[in-house]
Amino acid sequence: MNKSRSLTLITCTVILFVNIQAHAETRLANIFGDNMVLQCDKPIAVWGWDKPGEEVTIQFADQSIETTASAMGRWSATLKAESASFDEREFTVNGSTEVAFSGVLVGEVWHCGGQSNMEWTLRGSRDADVEIDSADFPEIRYIRLPKIARPTRQDDFPVQDKDHSEGNWKLCTSPAVENCTAVGYYFAKRLRRRLNVPVGLIDTAWGGTVAQHWCSEDTLRDIPDARPYVKQCDSAMRAWKDGGGESGAQKRYQVDLKKWEADRVAAKAAGDREPRRPNADAYKNPVFKRQPAGMFNGMLAPIAHYTVPGVLFYQGENNSFSVS
Repeated sequence: MNKSRSLTLITCTVILFVNIQAHAETRLANIFGDNMVLQCDKPIAVWGWDKPGEEVTIQFADQSIETTASAMGRWSATLKAESASFDEREFTVNGSTEVAFSGVLVGEVWHCGGQSNMEWTLRGSRDADVEIDSADFPEIRYIRLPKIARPTRQDDFPVQDKDHSEGNWKLCTSPAVENCTAVGYYFAKRLRRRLNVPVGLIDTAWGGTVAQHWCSEDTLRDIPDARPYVKQCDSAMRAWKDGGGESGAQKRYQVDLKKWEADRVAAKAAGDREPRRPNADAYKNPVFKRQPAGMFNGMLAPIAHYTVPGVLFYQGENNSFSVS
């Protein structure tokens, strides 16, 4: 691993450690929430954070189990398998504070990932107006994760607020269903009808991504064809650091912007085609951009322990013309 990536990893690790230690109350991973669907017929993994050494009690259905937060403030436990149920129940966790989620169902939970084909919402599908207006499936729920790419594995994903379209469980009823992955929605409808159980969808799709974004760095390291792309991104991170980071990037952007304005005026006066305006995204920190293992670290790692029976992954098209 080169020096640039090593420094980035150390910085992110320190920030993560400080954030975990700062927890003074009971908190669950953000994949857990109101209206969530828990996987049926399999042990249910539950995890979160609290003050180091705090005793934590998890209660759901007829179960009550206890665990203790580690020295790092993390705790985890596993509930026994529950049968599928349309009964909306409460899920509570008591530690230094109490956390309670309502409207919880037990059924089939599937992970929907990949690129734009999976990210494509019901709102953009054929006959969307009819399908959205007639959607009345409160026993089918979905959660769309925010797009996060990072060079290190994240313990959780951020949630803006409880009403935001990303990071919260939503019911497949009109109009909330419009933001659900279309592929996942039609799959869930058929699964619901065939198995007669509630269905949950976890959507981590991100348009324009390549397979390398969704693999761990350890996996990519063993694939020779993936190494050039890893080196390319490492070089971008090193250039960002050597170029003065955020302040250096903003200075370069302002210089390029002034040059563009002058070139645009000259082109217009000469009757030539105006140059393209500098893209502000090209001057942003590469740590937060698409990168090898980036989506694996930022979107898959935070939910890796959530119990699911399978994955729907729509990927490959972008790799037909993307970098190695």
